[in-house]
Amino acid sequence: MARNPITQIEVLLTKLRDDIEQSYIQKGLIASGNFGRELKLTVSGNNAKITAPRYVGAMEGGRAPGRRPPLSVIKRWIEDKNRRGANIPIEAAYPIAKMIGEEGIKVPNDHNPGGVVSDVLNPARVLSLQNDIITIIRYAIIDTLNIK
Repeated sequence: MARNPITQIEVLLTKLRDDIEQSYIQKGLIASGNFGRELKLTVSGNNAKITAPRYVGAMEGGRAPGRRPPLSVIKRWIEDKNRRGANIPIEAAYPIAKMIGEEGIKVPNDHNPGGVVSDVLNPARVLSLQNDIITIIRYAIIDTLNIK
């Protein structure tokens, strides 16, 4: 009996989601671990999507100067990083927020090589996923036509 094509596609997308999380881990970007927990694959009927926290854009390509991030967010980031072995004084929160507001965050930088998502979900990977999905659907159609 043929495997469910939706299940097969879900396996491909789960691997993609897991590879994005591994990219995040390998690049040393873990602070609270929320990115990995909030990176979700949702399958509903014939639809599937991978969603990431909204700050993935800043992790991927930086942040333009302008508004300062909330001080509470920076303090939480410092606390999370310190739990992972960093030694950042909590008093650094205001200067960090001020600098981000004035200069933005350029990626890549010394702490973030960039490419959290784009190193994984690149044109070659998209083409491979597309070909795999077409093959799965093609076999599902053939199996359906061969049922007596």
